[in-house]
Amino acid sequence: MEYRKVQVTGRGTYIVSLPKKWVEEQGIKRGAPLSMVELLDGSLLLIPEGKKRDMRRVVSFENDMDEENIVRALISAYLGGASTIVIENVTHRVRCAAKRFSDMVLGVEIVEDTGKCIVIQDLSDTLELPQDTGIRRMHSVVRSMHDDVIRGIEYGNNDLLQDAVLRDRLVNRLYWLILKHHVLVLKNPSLFLGGEPIRSYYSTMVARTLERIGDHAKNIARFCIDKGFYVKKSVLNLWSDALQIMDRAVNAYLRIDPKNATEVIERAEKCVDSMILGDDIPYPIREGIRRILLYSEDICECAIN
Repeated sequence: MEYRKVQVTGRGTYIVSLPKKWVEEQGIKRGAPLSMVELLDGSLLLIPEGKKRDMRRVVSFENDMDEENIVRALISAYLGGASTIVIENVTHRVRCAAKRFSDMVLGVEIVEDTGKCIVIQDLSDTLELPQDTGIRRMHSVVRSMHDDVIRGIEYGNNDLLQDAVLRDRLVNRLYWLILKHHVLVLKNPSLFLGGEPIRSYYSTMVARTLERIGDHAKNIARFCIDKGFYVKKSVLNLWSDALQIMDRAVNAYLRIDPKNATEVIERAEKCVDSMILGDDIPYPIREGIRRILLYSEDICECAIN
């Protein structure tokens, strides 16, 4: 850490010299403008004009690495904040993994494939989608997934069950987008403007919770497609009640409403304690309803904290 003494000129102009090494690294010239941002802790952040947030990541994979692990590595690079991923030493397996990855993630496209090198670019601006907006969209999709599964079971409609399974992919894409937003915020403190840094952290927790609730809808739908199952109306009603509690939990978080969050936790706890589902109800459905209630409590804890 370097220290500089504050100089005073005239009647009220305070001057601090900039470290020469930093100035040269940033390419700052005489007369160049600098943005100054006061952070929440009172410290001052200097940002060179036109400084880009782009991050380029160059990767290569061993020949014996399987496709699934290659996809995981590409997702890791994306979540780490990379806006451009360059893949070297391309093989057929790597090309298939790159295609799968670009199909899985919002706004990501393969922009170059020379045979030996693949360039993947994030064409979206992650920061253009506020985290709260992302959570609202996730909640809307997850809610519709569960509603369709309930109606699919009630009316024996496999098309509704299939639709719910397909929508799980969108939930995952929104979750990754929110998580990447958080990583970018951590790497660039100036993005804390307009909200406290801790809010970004809790938003990723809420998004992760919604992603898990969506997984339960997908798993139940797949189970019913494979096995086929009749569920009592009373169980479907309990399921709907659990979803209403989830709705209230998400609203409490988005509105930063600790009082309502506390009430939702109390109601969810009572529902969990009073749940009596016989062994004739398939485990995925019993566990799914219970998890919706428990995850709703987790969302409310984020609202309170």
